[in-house]
Amino acid sequence: MTDKTTAAAQRSQYIRNRVILALLLLAGHNLLFRLEDIFRPHYEADGHPGRQPRERLVEITRILLAGRSNLRVRICFDAPQHETVAVCPNLEIEYSGGQGEHRADERIGAHVAWRRPEELDQKWYVVTDDRAVRRETLKNGARYVPANLFAVLLSDFQCLAKTTAAV
Repeated sequence: MTDKTTAAAQRSQYIRNRVILALLLLAGHNLLFRLEDIFRPHYEADGHPGRQPRERLVEITRILLAGRSNLRVRICFDAPQHETVAVCPNLEIEYSGGQGEHRADERIGAHVAWRRPEELDQKWYVVTDDRAVRRETLKNGARYVPANLFAVLLSDFQCLAKTTAAV
């Protein structure tokens, strides 16, 4: 192989790696609590994140996804009824269903364990600060992204200053 052929093969591999599909699984309520500087202004009067902070997270995520067809996001929230809502082609909201605590965390763990990211042709990233979810994520071949790092990404891509129509 010549140097030019080797360089071309390396560029080709780099391009293939750059366009590989990626999935972000967001622990919705974890982010609403951990990123208070972004979401607290939208909290309910009783001091808890309700509908408005959830809508703000969806709005910010939609902005992040604009023009990025190789990136999919699923935001997982605790809720009494299980439901998955497609917001746009590459953004879904999943409501956990069931009763008790950490239901959305359990859904994220089940997604990562059941689908095994290394068996799929995509990279999986779980955005959370929950230690149990991070352990499950790493155990099953996905990567975790701390909430503060996700906030830096949102800021760098100028997602926080923009606004769009409500969901």
